[in-house]
Amino acid sequence: MLKRMSGPLALLLGGVALLAAPVPALRADPLPKYTGYTLPGATNKPATGPDGKPLKAPEGKPAVAEDTESYGITILFSVYDRGDGTPNDLWNVGIPTKTIEDNFFPGKDPNGQVTVKKLDRNARYLYLYQVVHDSGRPAVTKMATIRLQVPTEAITSWGYCAVPKQGDAPGRGVGFASEIADAKVNKGKPVVLPVSSEFPVAGKDRKYEEHSPPYTINKPYNFARILVDNKAKPIADDPTGESMDPGRVPEEVFLLNDAVFDTPSKVQLRPPYAVSYPVPLSMPYLYYNPLLPGAPFAPLYYNAPAVSVGPVRATGAGAPGSGDDPESNRYLGPAFRVYWLDKPLKPGERSVLFGFTTD
Repeated sequence: MLKRMSGPLALLLGGVALLAAPVPALRADPLPKYTGYTLPGATNKPATGPDGKPLKAPEGKPAVAEDTESYGITILFSVYDRGDGTPNDLWNVGIPTKTIEDNFFPGKDPNGQVTVKKLDRNARYLYLYQVVHDSGRPAVTKMATIRLQVPTEAITSWGYCAVPKQGDAPGRGVGFASEIADAKVNKGKPVVLPVSSEFPVAGKDRKYEEHSPPYTINKPYNFARILVDNKAKPIADDPTGESMDPGRVPEEVFLLNDAVFDTPSKVQLRPPYAVSYPVPLSMPYLYYNPLLPGAPFAPLYYNAPAVSVGPVRATGAGAPGSGDDPESNRYLGPAFRVYWLDKPLKPGERSVLFGFTTD
């Protein structure tokens, strides 16, 4: 049974994991309370008149133009604590940390520079995301934005891991995996497969919402290799499921100081932070094109250690920051963002895991 999360939750993303060679799906031990998914989406609605009623189309014309704006995707997330790890697998994700390091692609800072080139091995928390375009709706995904409730200085490393495509050979990455039982697969016996558009983690009756809440799952995700820039193959031709959906890596990964959001921040940023207390670190938002905001996502919490940071603008309700415009629902704040601008993430495609680390 799936459980809807209640209360404020946290999505601090971390590093990223990669399987560089064919291996069975691996089981990791995340923090159960912070493992699940969300289902942002919306459908195209017919134009309405001043009375709010749908406009009648001219005779012989469709009531709604071709639908290119309806969207729906699944964002999977999981959080890993260094306290559960070992020297070879620091966050106990089931993948050697050196494998992650060797295939880590760092992101850029707010100035567009790569200032942190390696995965932070000393960070306590590792948070992972994956986007699966599994609704069948036509709008593509051009970017995904994580709204941070702490300054960008609190993020210690960020990016994704993958082995790029070489020549005609597809690249390799890692995606979340879950157990399925389907009559078409493994003679109906339960089997662990990468999450895909054909076998979504949320099930066939999932509901996409413009302001989708996060949902927890009863069992932690496994990890499995997925191919990148590959041709899709049905499960009958590839029992591993690694090529069921075309896999994609982000084109760019950025930290931003002043991303635009349509709601105010849940907390005020008033440094320096001199005591340890629960701090909401991030709230994901989706952007399917530069002008179309997606759904807000309730933040998750973790017990933040005492840190001291430089001056940063307050961005809480009642304390709008420079450039905030409440009348227009325009609020600025720090964020973590991944892009697929040149080649958007299309229906039936999935990303590799991406994310960031923090203490």
